[in-house]
Amino acid sequence: MKVSIIVPAYNVEHYITTTVESLQRQIDAPDFEIILVDDGSTDRTSVLCDEFKKQDSRIVVIHKANGGLSSARNTGIDVSTGEYLLFVDGDDCLDSSTLSSLAKAANNNPECDIIQFRYEEVNPAAPFGHKVNQELVDFMIISEEQEFFIQLYKLGGVAASACTKLIKKSTLAHLRFKEGIIHEDELFTTHLLSQCSQIGYCANEFYKYAMRKGSIQHSGFSQKRLDAIRVREDRIAYLTSRSYDQALQLFENQLKLNLYLLWSEAYKARDLESCEWLENRIEKYSGHGSRIELVASYTVKNVLRAILQKIRNAKIKYMESKLHKKRQKEINHKSFSIISNNCWGGLVYQYFGLPYDTPTIGLFFMDDDYIRFLERLDYFLKQPLKFISVEQSRYKDILIKESTFKANYPIGLLDDVEIHFLHYHSEEEARSKWEKRLPRLNKGRLLVKFSQRSSSSADLLDRFESLPFKNKICFTANERPGSIFVTIPELHLLNIQGGDETPFVLEKVNLVELINGMS
Repeated sequence: MKVSIIVPAYNVEHYITTTVESLQRQIDAPDFEIILVDDGSTDRTSVLCDEFKKQDSRIVVIHKANGGLSSARNTGIDVSTGEYLLFVDGDDCLDSSTLSSLAKAANNNPECDIIQFRYEEVNPAAPFGHKVNQELVDFMIISEEQEFFIQLYKLGGVAASACTKLIKKSTLAHLRFKEGIIHEDELFTTHLLSQCSQIGYCANEFYKYAMRKGSIQHSGFSQKRLDAIRVREDRIAYLTSRSYDQALQLFENQLKLNLYLLWSEAYKARDLESCEWLENRIEKYSGHGSRIELVASYTVKNVLRAILQKIRNAKIKYMESKLHKKRQKEINHKSFSIISNNCWGGLVYQYFGLPYDTPTIGLFFMDDDYIRFLERLDYFLKQPLKFISVEQSRYKDILIKESTFKANYPIGLLDDVEIHFLHYHSEEEARSKWEKRLPRLNKGRLLVKFSQRSSSSADLLDRFESLPFKNKICFTANERPGSIFVTIPELHLLNIQGGDETPFVLEKVNLVELINGMS
């Protein structure tokens, strides 16, 4: 079998490399092609696509005028040569076992028109997420069309997304994505399910969906959001025509809830035109849509929501306090300092509910700078903190390649060592926190931590190992002898700033033992 992976790409120069690498790293994969559809990008996306094509014969590049996501996907479908299709957005990733696992399922179940899997929401800093079981989890085959829609309801966005399906191309026939709307995936899925005879379902989170600020899903109200109602009305009309009463009831109830929620957002945005449009549909499906009634309900719910949120926050704070006290009782000392090349040290303090007794919080160092910083720690800590622009950074080219470039954070200098204050909004905030925490540094009980990245050479690891600190720990992607080294293979998948390595570290390191072992 052959799989065509269709990747729409529009102004994703900071993400597309990671996406393509995740496709190229597929383990034991069947024959596949990667179709990069440059949808009229105005940044370096088109250039990068052409570079990928030169380096990999499996890559096909299509350049076209900007037409939107649906247009790009349709173009990819039309030029695809595979028997099966996968859709991957240009800023997301696939787990390395995706193609081999899905191909095995498709070959073993050739009657399935779709193999439906799930996605994991990931931080852009750690786009590869957690490793996925190569064997299909909770795999089942369904052959009844109404049950396809019931599963669509149960799984929600997972099943509605076009990116969570291995699709037999012949099933599409003339079906394409509707252009010019949002929620195009939901409309596409409705019509796709109507053309299927059998669907296989599994719980594996093969797709890694990067949650980014500013996306349509996470932005405020606009009239384009009304497309969601139109798409769901289309589904309800289809279910009605097929007399699928059980599925129909589920989606009608969902539509009513969507109508009320969207009305609340439109009212909050003072978009009275959209309010009126929604009120007419509320009346159609619920029998009442008086604005007075809706405004009264909106006001009461907002008051109750605020009260419930305060109660919820207080409960969370109380539970966290109990957990922190329990963990603190397990450690021999609460006063210790961690020097870390990224955010890991701060996360350890948060784990125990302790104050930050170190200035290296919410920031990251480039590997070579970090080792030099540690080799002359006393010297660099005495240097005045200055700031430079991204353009002045020695690592500008690396930052451009990573999503880090657009983060717009302060970059500090201690002599010639750069400190990337990733989680600070301004130079003033970075300076204030650094100078406030620096005097807390407990050199008598100090843990020095380093994480290997793709830029870390064996020389840097040798230099870290030779540092004179009593308490050291180093997380490495590859096996390395020595008591200070902890092997975590997933590290090479994380970005230069470290990403969220905590889930991987907690599986390998007992933090209580680590802290109690400090001398």
